[in-house]
Amino acid sequence: MQVLSETVSNIMMAYSSSETQETAIFLLMMDKFFYCCNSRPEMSVHKRKPFLAPYTSVNDSRFNFLKKTFLNYLANWKASIDERKGNFTKDDKSKMFLSSQTYQGLRLTVYSLEDIVKFLLNHGFEYVLTSKFSQDLLEEHFGRHRQSARRSENPSLQTLGVQENKFRIQRTMATSIREGIREAPRDPKKG
Repeated sequence: MQVLSETVSNIMMAYSSSETQETAIFLLMMDKFFYCCNSRPEMSVHKRKPFLAPYTSVNDSRFNFLKKTFLNYLANWKASIDERKGNFTKDDKSKMFLSSQTYQGLRLTVYSLEDIVKFLLNHGFEYVLTSKFSQDLLEEHFGRHRQSARRSENPSLQTLGVQENKFRIQRTMATSIREGIREAPRDPKKG
């Protein structure tokens, strides 16, 4: 089960004390934010999560959620800490909120997501799947480099070049093998 999810939020709302209600709201906000950033058609139907549906309109209500609800929620949280009375140092207050990098990253993500989705829809795309904007393939590629390097935590450029060539050869061989299997003549006696 994912921690930053509607399920955990609902459990906290139902079974925890009032002291955890704000955490439950934060979990729900993050869950919806993640869904907006990971739209895919099969999941929106299968899981009955409208926030996972493909973007088909420049007037999609998720943009309103992201800018007016989600970002306002974060801004209000930050403002409440900035205005908080008491003997709190700047360091104390910084620990009560997201890191400044995370906060700015979330804001940048929201505005960038809206801009790119609207751009694509305005330039002929029928729908946009934000799950395709993921870095998973890039992370997987560099994960293979880390795995190949084994104990070397700081590989040289030469080592990376050798590994990249090895990966390229493996892909070429795998493609040739797959094509060879598809093109292999069938034995007419076996049907």
